[in-house]
Amino acid sequence: MIYYTALPEELIFSNLNEEAPPLKEIEVDGIQMVVQMENETEASIVRLISGDPNHYLDQRLQPGNKIQFTAKL
Repeated sequence: MIYYTALPEELIFSNLNEEAPPLKEIEVDGIQMVVQMENETEASIVRLISGDPNHYLDQRLQPGNKIQFTAKL
């Protein structure tokens, strides 16, 4: 792949050796999504996996938003 840029190679590929954070696929209210776990009770939305276009328009489900988990007994 060829990159046409004025930026130095070291700047573009500086994080190449870093590990990506672990992602989990979960379902919340019937909506599949990929999240990055922040801790045991909170996750950050990475992307939605849904066929319904209205899910993508919902402000609560935008990438970067936080989801809180609570224990159900």
